[in-house]
Amino acid sequence: MATAFTMEQSFYTDRLIAAGLDPVLPNAADRAETHRIIYEQLCRDIVTQESSATYVAIANRLAASGADSLILGCTEIGMLLNQGNVVVPVFDTTLIHCAAALDYVLTQ
Repeated sequence: MATAFTMEQSFYTDRLIAAGLDPVLPNAADRAETHRIIYEQLCRDIVTQESSATYVAIANRLAASGADSLILGCTEIGMLLNQGNVVVPVFDTTLIHCAAALDYVLTQ
């Protein structure tokens, strides 16, 4: 899950496919709603129960469609989703990048 640009343009999905993965994307309406919530709410530090429930429902639909994990492909999505409210393993790219940066700094 990410902005519409990230989900719909092939830059990211092509790399996942090249790595042997089979990305499962939200349907068009879910992509639009994910994108809207990011820009209208999360980027403005607005978190509501409604937007959280919407994201959890989208994550559940992805899992029901065959997704075996969920990539939080936008820094703000962790404000709504995490391993505690998603039924499949969650990869929070913000946390992954922070851990990698910390590992790098500590090994220099």
